[in-house]
Amino acid sequence: MIKSGFLSFEERCELESIVRCLLYQAALVASNHNPALKIFAKRLRDKGKPQCEACPLYKVVLIAVARKLLIIANTLIKKNQVWRKI
Repeated sequence: MIKSGFLSFEERCELESIVRCLLYQAALVASNHNPALKIFAKRLRDKGKPQCEACPLYKVVLIAVARKLLIIANTLIKKNQVWRKI
């Protein structure tokens, strides 16, 4: 099969899985060490989002942080800027 620059379905699914794992790990670190995202995660937990680490619903906060990271990264790329500490 000749490919013309497009990924096959299986390749795309594997790539998306890798990106999701990396983004999740980045959110885990950022929610504990990045001051702005740490405050964001704390605000979500204070609103009543599940905060028990043993509970699978703990991922609600981490996924919100991951989404925020993705939006920040997309904005930085779009505006051709670099990350600055607050």
